[in-house]
Amino acid sequence: MIKRLLLILLCVSVLFGITACNAVDDAVNKAEDIVDSVMVAFKICDFKTTTEFIDMDKYEDTYSLFSDNQMYLTKFFDDLEYDIVSSKQIDDNTVNVTAKITAIDMLPVLRRLLSETVQFMSTATYADAFVAEKKSIERMEKILNSIANDDELETVTNEVVIKVVKNGSKWRIVPEEAFINAVSGDFPKALKEIESYDAE
Repeated sequence: MIKRLLLILLCVSVLFGITACNAVDDAVNKAEDIVDSVMVAFKICDFKTTTEFIDMDKYEDTYSLFSDNQMYLTKFFDDLEYDIVSSKQIDDNTVNVTAKITAIDMLPVLRRLLSETVQFMSTATYADAFVAEKKSIERMEKILNSIANDDELETVTNEVVIKVVKNGSKWRIVPEEAFINAVSGDFPKALKEIESYDAE
């Protein structure tokens, strides 16, 4: 009788163990699928899809820049690469996905853009301020397009922990600063540095 009870308890514990493992695997798989979907969307500059899996309110300025300049950024994001290193379920609603992300380093890009734009503006003379602004924007677009076609642009690789959380029935990425910097080639960080130059 005791042996039979022990056998039943053993079977039940094994069953619960299998169920728990399946639940963990399911959560990890869903989190990794979300990361895959977002990275592919970034690579093809499908920013609309990224918002389905990421709440970008905190990075509204960066997102607006991406959306407004999608035509020029396509070539930069085309070289985006990633590799999921590991995943760990923290609780029932949270999975941390560690990934190595390689992107075009945007700091040298913005430095070059600023330098060539300033050089152009220093030699150009326009009596009308509106015309001057329009011409400078047109020139910046040409410069950016030229930079995008450079085959020897530097890249930067970051290993980041991507937090994926379940809210209701949906899994979404929490857009922490390290992740946004990684997928954009440190664009927000580079933008702050360029803005500091401008302030000086």
